[in-house]
Amino acid sequence: MISSLFIQQVLFWVSLKFLGVFFGFLLPVFEAMGFALYIHPERPESEPLKTAVAQRKLRDVWREVHVLLNKPLPFIHRGIIFFAAFCAVALFVLTSANSALGVGIVTGFGLSLLWGMFPYRKNFTELQQRFFLGLAKHVSRGAIMSLIAFLCVIVVWAVLA
Repeated sequence: MISSLFIQQVLFWVSLKFLGVFFGFLLPVFEAMGFALYIHPERPESEPLKTAVAQRKLRDVWREVHVLLNKPLPFIHRGIIFFAAFCAVALFVLTSANSALGVGIVTGFGLSLLWGMFPYRKNFTELQQRFFLGLAKHVSRGAIMSLIAFLCVIVVWAVLA
């Protein structure tokens, strides 16, 4: 028989993983809000979000964050240095940390990155300009696709972990 303590531990682990996926997926949203409200409130792109937050209209806030994330703005999560650091931390979390919450955050954030890259899969120049800031202009398509494939491997590994 399976003890109730074992079932509680499994449910706790699963709930931590799902909580991590939720927050990991929302990390770019938090970054866009921080960008518009605190880092660059003077930019014209920030005005609609600041207005929506001031009016406390959650639906408008969500819409404006979505608009900001679709613009080619220099978000931290779109830089090549951040991409490399995320892959290194993700490998550590998946191999050594033994944290359900950490695995969930890696899964959610990786899925968020892939979800953001998906619309640009056929436009290589736009993909490189939006998601690999700091990379040289002459990087081959194969190199970028290798980076994306590595991210896919990490996300699949995190889902299965």
